Parts: sequence; structure tokens; C-alpha cells
Amino acid sequence: LPLPPPADIHSSSLLLIRPHAIKENKLGHILAHVAEAGFTIAGLQMVQLTRPNAFEFFEVYKGVVPEYSDWVEEIVGGKCVAAQVKGRTTYSAVLFLALLDGFGTRRTALCSLLA
Repeated sequence: LPLPPPADIHSSSLLLIRPHAIKENKLGHILAHVAEAGFTIAGLQMVQLTRPNAFEFFEVYKGVVPEYSDWVEEIVGGKCVAAQVKGRTTYSAVLFLALLDGFGTRRTALCSLLA
């Protein structure tokens, strides 16, 4: 999908699919789960983050999350897919992404309610 127009950025959230999921061929499963939960994938782009990009992306977690350094190392270790996810509101998309752990299968019903 093409990158979204700038106006859509304020009504959506980022889902960053990490390198291990890409390497394990789980991209389709993850995107299907997002769609099944009632969200729209408005844009996709495969990216390779540099170390400075990764440090900047995870900066809010530095000193807060013990896994910060591990996250940076993983994210620069391969290609990621950045997906623009839209729900009925930005708030619902943010909540969905916060609840989506692993594949989020335990929380599908709740995520569907937020769509």
C-alpha cells in the first residue's frame, strides 16, 4: 500500500512489526489479525532502521524499560514493516496496539470492541 497522505497521520497509529516476525513469515498472520479485529491497514512500508533511528524511536523507554537496549538491538537486526493502523478513532487504534501482545489472540474480543 502507498504511504498515507499527511492528513491521515493524526487519525491513526503505527504498528511496527519487528524483524523476528518478518523472518518467521508471520507478517500475513499479524495483518490478518489486525483486519479481523476491525481495524484498517491504511499504509505499509518495509523499513530497515539504523541504530540512530532505533535509539530515537525508543528514546521514551530509555531508563524506564529494562529491555530498552535489547529492543534497539533487535530492531536494527533486520527489516521491519511499518503499518498505519486506523480504527474509528485514534484512541481506539492506540489502545489496540497497546493490547496486541504477540499476536493478541487472547484479547481479540476486546480489540474488536475498540475498533
